[in-house]
This record gives sequence, C-alpha cells and structure tokens, in this order.
Amino acid sequence: MRIAILAGGGAGLLGLLFGCGAGVGIGAASSAPTATATARSTVTVTAKARAAAPARRTAAPSPSAKPTTVRMPNLIGLNGTVATNRLRTLGITDVTYGSADPNASVVLLPQNWKVTAQDPAPGKKVRPNVATVLTMVKQ
Repeated sequence: MRIAILAGGGAGLLGLLFGCGAGVGIGAASSAPTATATARSTVTVTAKARAAAPARRTAAPSPSAKPTTVRMPNLIGLNGTVATNRLRTLGITDVTYGSADPNASVVLLPQNWKVTAQDPAPGKKVRPNVATVLTMVKQ
C-alpha cells in the first residue's frame, strides 16, 4: 500500500497554531484584521488486490496421525515426573496433581512425589484431551 500526503501552507498553519502575540496585550481588543491559513492536503491510497487462495485439497490422514483414543497406562507407583512424561507421550497434556500426603497439601515438584491413584483408571480408553488427575504422596 502506498500513501502520499501533500500539504501546502505549513508555515502559515504553524503560525496560526502557535500565534504571534507581538503587540497584543491581555484583555485588549485588536482591530487588526486576522489572517487565516488554509491547508490543502491530498491523500492517495493505492492497494493491491490479492489473488484468491488456491483451493485446499482434502487428503487422507497420514499414518502418523494422532489416534482419537488412547489406553490409559498404569501410573501407580511411579515418580510424578515420570508419570507425567508417559502421559505426554500419549498426547495427554491436561494433568492435575493432588496430594494424599497428610503433611503436604500441595504438589509443587512432581519429581519429589509418588503416584498412589489416578483418574481415569488404568486400561481405560480415553481421548487425548481428557482431564487427568494424579494423586500422590511425598517421597
């Protein structure tokens, strides 16, 4: 896109904006004629038309396409980080940690915790976007 701006009378316009207060007192009326400046602007806008996007082909899914369901692995007894990594390799990324430890109510570093329960249950077929909860105790 190309934009051209032409302006005339720029100095006169600046004089009008900032004023030339010579000889004019505060509160005094001036009988001198006032000058007005007219600015002339020309704006030219040229836009290129884009070519239409080519039609997309619908291809058969590739053999490496993500599966629509996965079987939930048994994560009980694993370290929290190892369990999370196993879920991520299956495409499950919505993982929440819960504490079953009476001395610690929040799981901050899963590598210091051991999985004692999981939801969904091991062996269950789930979609990769399933919300998964790993309940753990501190090691």
